[in-house]
Amino acid sequence: IRRKIMNLAKGLDVLKISSNVFGEDKVMYIPVIYTEDDATLIDTGLPGQGDLIIDALNKSNTSFDRLKNIIITHHDIDHIGNINYLREKSKNNIKVYAYKSEISYITGEETPFKLYMLEQMVDKIDDKMLSMLNVMGLGFKSSYTKVDVSLDNHEKLNLGEEIEVIHTGGHTRGHICLYLKESKVLIAGDLLQVENGELKPVDVMYSNKQELKDAIKNISNYDIETIVFSHGGLYQRNIIGTLKNLIIE
Repeated sequence: IRRKIMNLAKGLDVLKISSNVFGEDKVMYIPVIYTEDDATLIDTGLPGQGDLIIDALNKSNTSFDRLKNIIITHHDIDHIGNINYLREKSKNNIKVYAYKSEISYITGEETPFKLYMLEQMVDKIDDKMLSMLNVMGLGFKSSYTKVDVSLDNHEKLNLGEEIEVIHTGGHTRGHICLYLKESKVLIAGDLLQVENGELKPVDVMYSNKQELKDAIKNISNYDIETIVFSHGGLYQRNIIGTLKNLIIE
């Protein structure tokens, strides 16, 4: 498995975590914001990727032993999958941040949205989807965890450089993006993805299209030079024009 670290800006690396998911090679792009003393991870990949993340952190411009914070963009299993593992392995008391309306899914008080949707369709789905549902169900059970900090829209965090929390919804109810003003970088989670160089919604089936449209319109007002998506990685060309002209079917 090739592991790559990209340095995007002063105090910002992106970890490229590759693994095989249901027979498909998948890559997750996981940003890490750091100072000399602290590191903040944005999302944590799928269950089982914890050691890959620790290893990548240790090869980056920071290290696992400096990891003090984890910010979750949304509650999907490929984003919350290693919070518990990283907490167990760390000597630090890692703080977890999430948007206020996303917390009950991360703690397991509410059934995660996709799990709930698949459970409703259990009689109609094929064997592959059924095995996916079972794996997902087990994955979520092992991933539920406490959240230390509840985030609000437009809240500013100082974890290195100033980070603005932007609530977008769309992909999930409490999905957020993070805007790094100084670096002009938007960490966009699963708001969209890059596929063959094009921006597309991640999951049309579950997305709230109106929220997604509104969020994209809102984000196109920010001064952005690079967007980091969890799936597809970096997008750097004609960002504002592309966002303004993006059609969500």
